[in-house]
Amino acid sequence: PDTGGSMLVEPYYLPKESCMLSPIQKRKLARFFFVCDTDKNGTLEKADYERIVNNLAALQNWKPGDSGYDRLYANFVGNIWEHLAQFGDTDNDNRVTLDEWFAYCDEMLSSEESYKNEVYSRALLVFEALDTNRDGRYTVEDFVQFYHAYGIDTELAAPAFKRLDRDGSGELSMEEVAPICFDFHYSEDPSNPCNYFYGTF
Repeated sequence: PDTGGSMLVEPYYLPKESCMLSPIQKRKLARFFFVCDTDKNGTLEKADYERIVNNLAALQNWKPGDSGYDRLYANFVGNIWEHLAQFGDTDNDNRVTLDEWFAYCDEMLSSEESYKNEVYSRALLVFEALDTNRDGRYTVEDFVQFYHAYGIDTELAAPAFKRLDRDGSGELSMEEVAPICFDFHYSEDPSNPCNYFYGTF
């Protein structure tokens, strides 16, 4: 798929051959759902992803028509939302409920191919949007911006980043992103630091 120029790193994955979301997976994925539900109306809609784009773009003073803004829009709305709408909106009402979200995630996490091509590659789009200097590394300041763009309490950013920064280097490389992404989606260990990617779970 089109990753918008993301530097793809071979993902750290060993997904199950078949998938049925566990309670802890549902807990984490529900947190992700409500983070993306920017207007807090209980469903995911195109407008939610447009708000995320606008919030991320505002950090760089990008406006519609600017190359940076247009690239963000293509990635988040044209890529992430359109895929979710196509495969997750089962009743074609232009919104995705939590139950539809779970079914969508269950399908996307059910095989190595779908995880790599759909889940992991789209996760990289988020990291790419935060990597404003294109050095492939992310700091706690980038994480604060990420939380702000998604409407997450920014007070949670530093503690979450510290959990994820397992080597204590003060930054996350693209190589470190792959296992974080995998563990967030697949780990069933309630103490795994990656569970706190979105601040709480």
